[in-house]
Amino acid sequence: MENTLFKIGKRQVTDKMAVTMLVVSLFLPFFVSIAALVVIFFALMFNKRARTLALEGKATTLLYIFTALSLLASVFGGNWLGVLCTVGIFAVLAVGQFMLKVVDKGVIGSAIKGISRVLPFVTLFTVGEFCVRFYFVVLAHQKIRFMTRCVSFFFNPNYLGAVMATTTLLYIYLFLKHKEKRGKYLALGLMSLVCLVLSQSLLSCLGLLVGAAILLAVSRAWGWLGLYAALLGAVVTAVVLFPEYIPRLDEITETFTLRLRIWRVALEGFKESALFGQGPLTYFHVCGDYVGKIEGVKVWNTQHAHNIIFDSLLSYGIVGAMFLWSYLGCFVAKIFGRLKGSDSYIKGLIISVLCAVLLHGMLDVTVLWVQTGILFLFVLMLANEKDALI
Repeated sequence: MENTLFKIGKRQVTDKMAVTMLVVSLFLPFFVSIAALVVIFFALMFNKRARTLALEGKATTLLYIFTALSLLASVFGGNWLGVLCTVGIFAVLAVGQFMLKVVDKGVIGSAIKGISRVLPFVTLFTVGEFCVRFYFVVLAHQKIRFMTRCVSFFFNPNYLGAVMATTTLLYIYLFLKHKEKRGKYLALGLMSLVCLVLSQSLLSCLGLLVGAAILLAVSRAWGWLGLYAALLGAVVTAVVLFPEYIPRLDEITETFTLRLRIWRVALEGFKESALFGQGPLTYFHVCGDYVGKIEGVKVWNTQHAHNIIFDSLLSYGIVGAMFLWSYLGCFVAKIFGRLKGSDSYIKGLIISVLCAVLLHGMLDVTVLWVQTGILFLFVLMLANEKDALI
């Protein structure tokens, strides 16, 4: 077959099949998603036709330069984990470019059907995990990692929250656009919302609240927007009157103070390598060097700088960050170029997801993970098809 990407025995896996499997794998245990990404990336690199499809275009030059700078910065900084992460970032973005060429009505429909079939199992697993955590933490009074915050298949509660916030926005879009299947999409949207709530990710919840308002407004769904505003008002009233029932609400001040500590360390790290940084996860690589050396700051050992702008500047320096941001700008510009002539629903979805990711990114960097990053890219790909058969 012309569009065969690779073979498993006698079975041929086409470009579209590979992308569909990758998207559905995002809702399976994270190591499955990583394995799927690795297989597809190497298949792309060894398949001349697919490699050309994925890496053609002027913007790819920016990606090559950014990758080279990131690799060199990681090597010279002794950040070997950064070398591995650089390859991973290149793999995700290369696959993203491949998706931009491959995704069409059929892929969108198959991927969303696959997600819809897997999501109930994810929800059951997450609810089961919460019951176990509730027993150990609340009933048995034991301290465990993440306490009552669920992780599910996503390595970290914030990744679970980010994936489910995006998924909920996707189902709101489907609910608005496909009136004949509203019961189905309402049920699936509620499942993803349950998983989001059990992650107890406040930033993901905030991103969803803002994103949903943007989606409804851009879609011109004024009746639903009015109902949403009323429900949101009721939620805010409940939070004000009964704050003790909102998980982690009392941690907001402490969490923001922690961010300030992280940013202070990131600033010192940035000063050390302002032009080129020391590669991905520079904060994790250097934070130990500043323990006891910054007056009034207790260094927090974590993976990144908890702000997509600060983390980019710290990890890649001014030069590397400029190439990365330029590349991403070109990529998003292509997406918006394909939105011309699209209905207001898909425009609302893409704008809402972009805003939610940027909002979340001001205090965390959840998008730089296989499951969250590729799901974000897939949602952007919906711009490829104006009338997807879901």
